[in-house]
Amino acid sequence: MREQVFEMFFTGNEGDRSLHGTGLGLAICRGMLGAHGGTVSAVEGPHGQGTQIIMRLPLSTPTQEPSDDA
Repeated sequence: MREQVFEMFFTGNEGDRSLHGTGLGLAICRGMLGAHGGTVSAVEGPHGQGTQIIMRLPLSTPTQEPSDDA
């Protein structure tokens, strides 16, 4: 189910949360990160328990603004 959690309207029925979510949060997150060149993934948690959500965004190089001295 780790890849399914990124699909719109997917809600798992296991775990300690109630079933009142819409299933949009991680789908929106993946779209936003992707729009900025990043990624989000779900991997096995520490010691094989649970799940970790890993979000990555690329570092950008600051652009040099032209100076008014020219």
